[in-house]
Amino acid sequence: MDTSSFLPQTLYSNRCGINEAMTQKIQEYFSQLGLATDEANNLHKKSFDGYIYIKEYGLAIRGLIRHHKIDPIDYDQRCDSALPLEDLLEPNPTLRRLLLDIDRSKARVWCITNAFKLHALRVLRILGVSDLIEGVVSCDYTSPNFHCKPEQGSIPIKSINKSKHVFVDDSLINIIGAVQFGFGSTVLFDEDGLRKPKEDQGFERIESLEELRNLKHWKTCFKTFDKELQEC
Repeated sequence: MDTSSFLPQTLYSNRCGINEAMTQKIQEYFSQLGLATDEANNLHKKSFDGYIYIKEYGLAIRGLIRHHKIDPIDYDQRCDSALPLEDLLEPNPTLRRLLLDIDRSKARVWCITNAFKLHALRVLRILGVSDLIEGVVSCDYTSPNFHCKPEQGSIPIKSINKSKHVFVDDSLINIIGAVQFGFGSTVLFDEDGLRKPKEDQGFERIESLEELRNLKHWKTCFKTFDKELQEC
C-alpha cells in the first residue's frame, strides 16, 4: 500500500492572502517584542525574505529560537494561530472530490507540515477535508530540538516503505530532501508555473493537484484508474 503525503499549503491557492496576513502578524510580533523598526526589519529579512534561517535551519522559527530566544509556543499563538483563516479560506469541493477518489485500499493519505499541529488541523477543517486525512505529522514546538522537513527525522520512517511513499510539496527545499530520502514519487506543486525542474533533479512538477491523476506513480491510487481499465 502506498502512502500519499500533502503539505497544507498545497491544498489552497497562494493567492488567498495567507502569506500576506502571516507577514503582517510576524511584523506585529517582532514589534511586540520591543524591537526597534530597523532591528525588526532585519530580523524579518533574515527569517523570511532572505531565507537565511530557512536555508541554515530548515525552518525560520528554529533560527529565531537559537539566535533570539523566541518562545515557539508564544510565536505560534501570536502568528499562525492568530491568522484569520476563516476569512481567507473556504470549503473546497474540488479538493474534497480528489481526496475522495483516492482508493484507501491502495493508499493512505497523510498531511506532513512544518507548522504546529493545531494550524494544520484548522486548515483541513476549514477546507472541509479533515475527515479524509488519516493523520497529521507536524513540528513539535514543545521539544527543544524538534525536527522539520526536509530532515528525515520529520517523517515516521518506521511506519512507511520509502519506495511506496508519494509526496507532494510546494517547497523546493523539501522536495529535494524527499528525493534524497528515496521516496517513490516526489512532486513539486508550482501553482504559478515559475519553477522548471531540471531533467536530473528526480521530481515532477504540477500546477494543479488534479494533475496528480495522470502521474505514473499516482494514477493507480485513484478509483477512476480502475474504471478506465475496465472500460479498455
